[in-house]
Amino acid sequence: MWDMRLLVQFSCVLFLCLPAFAQAELKADLFARAASTKIVADLRVLSEKTHEPTDLALAFFAQDLAGLMRQPKVVDSHVPRLVGEIDAVFKSAGTSTAGFFDHIQNFKTILIEMGVPRGLVDKPARDLETIGRQVRGPEDTPARPVSTPRRR
Repeated sequence: MWDMRLLVQFSCVLFLCLPAFAQAELKADLFARAASTKIVADLRVLSEKTHEPTDLALAFFAQDLAGLMRQPKVVDSHVPRLVGEIDAVFKSAGTSTAGFFDHIQNFKTILIEMGVPRGLVDKPARDLETIGRQVRGPEDTPARPVSTPRRR
């Protein structure tokens, strides 16, 4: 009886702490300018087991992140916010499409605030969007709306 209670309590603690641990690992590796292979491992832990992106998408995105963190003028103070936006995209299955695109835009904004040159921001954002589309699936991510000019 006690063994079952202990097992249930341990499972609950593990379930609640794992996302925070995954974010902490990714933050630490970005601060340390870790290799892209280590970042891929961190990103795999962030992903939900029923909504996993492909290994190729993770590799491209991790390579982009590792390269951006090695830029000479990049400031680390925004890394926690950046990781929060990445995590939100990884967990965006079943959420609003507008919110999903907001996370992608926030990711780009944070990169610029970190000192990443504007010309280097679009590629990792596209790679993150690809990951988001994979975890969301086709029913969660309709085509990006086309803006039409308003008539006067």
